[in-house]
Amino acid sequence: MNKNKLKTALLILPFILLVIGVAQFAWHGDEGLYGSPKNPIYGTWNATISDSQGKEVYVEMVYNDDNSCIFREYDDQRKHHKDLDTGRFELESGKISIWWESARSSWDKDGPEVSTFEVSGDELYFDGDDETVWKKKK
Repeated sequence: MNKNKLKTALLILPFILLVIGVAQFAWHGDEGLYGSPKNPIYGTWNATISDSQGKEVYVEMVYNDDNSCIFREYDDQRKHHKDLDTGRFELESGKISIWWESARSSWDKDGPEVSTFEVSGDELYFDGDDETVWKKKK
């Protein structure tokens, strides 16, 4: 290879590596910000829980891949939600931290709600709650 071809190749090589790097970031870059888009917690989960009066209520939790979340508690017919809260969450090493909008005034003092979670197939479990099994909505 003559010197001109070598110089040209050395000039083009960094550009090619840059293009490959940008393409890799575009394909996988959001994983570092939000976790893997295939994270098993993402999606809609349903459960039946006991409310403060001991009555069984149907609830739904939505975890979006943009790290926003929604909690809904439904009426007896499961048609209309009677309680709604939104927030944002972060996942790290089997822990989920949620900043609920309803608790915004205490974020600086109390921080997020933090729980350890485990996904097993289509079931979601949280630490300290052996009674509630969240089922993934299909």
